Amino acid sequence: MGDDGFKVDSAFVRGASTELIDALLVAREIAQKQQPLQAQLAALQKHYSSPYQAGEIVLKSAQAMAALVSLGENIAITLEMAAQQYEEAERDAEARFFTPGGAASIHAGDDMSTTD
Repeated sequence: MGDDGFKVDSAFVRGASTELIDALLVAREIAQKQQPLQAQLAALQKHYSSPYQAGEIVLKSAQAMAALVSLGENIAITLEMAAQQYEEAERDAEARFFTPGGAASIHAGDDMSTTD
């Protein structure tokens, strides 16, 4: 299999988490701005029918935005935990490789840059 340059490591996962958190900040801001709009539309619904329809749209979009923020936060937390696990696994592998009796000491003197 060829190397296309794509690599998933802790930096990639942490970067994805950061991008998601940035997007969620915008989504949270939109959701917060919808709350007063809902109240205003509810007041207008007493006199007009089109604000009722607009109110339904605002309500549904607010519910969707809240669900998006909640799910996105859970995904961001999971990505951060995955990045930490990547780093821990890498530290563990390096520690095992370089400990006495590890692969580095077993193959000391071998030219590990060649393959048979």
